[in-house]
Amino acid sequence: MRYLLKISLLTLVITLQGCDERINPDKVNIETIDELTKFELLTAHPWQYNEVVLKGGGQSITQFSRPNSTSSISEISTQKDTYKIDGGFETTSNVKNRKGTWKFSADEKQLILTEDKGTVRTFDIVNISKTWFDFTETITKASIGDDTLWAELLKRTGLPATTTEFTTKYSLIPA
Repeated sequence: MRYLLKISLLTLVITLQGCDERINPDKVNIETIDELTKFELLTAHPWQYNEVVLKGGGQSITQFSRPNSTSSISEISTQKDTYKIDGGFETTSNVKNRKGTWKFSADEKQLILTEDKGTVRTFDIVNISKTWFDFTETITKASIGDDTLWAELLKRTGLPATTTEFTTKYSLIPA
């Protein structure tokens, strides 16, 4: 009986001494970790746009789709968004670059971006995983405040002139 107990304890000690590579911060591999925080998922790598869809005025308009290579937005196919662990973000594309800070809302259901020039945008997080990041932004006529600017925005997006609110869904994949 003591012999069996000693063998069991020795086996347990050897098993517990095995090194899990997730413990070494120099060897973190997000593919082997099952439960990452939203912070870890967002900052793990740069993100690129896979699809951008507008919904409003009873219509759904795909503004960009990587699989179909369709786009009415010239910069989106080359745009990469990087969320840094220090709270900074950087957006780069062949047209323009932006920098600023990012943070989650207290409940981590929203991503709040503040550009260096002071513009603040709030996005609702739909899904974030190792391979996908979906978020939405809702824009209302009241938030724009200027009827002429609103009409120009609707014309550029292709939404009906009677639209008073639209939601943009952004789907990103690792770059």
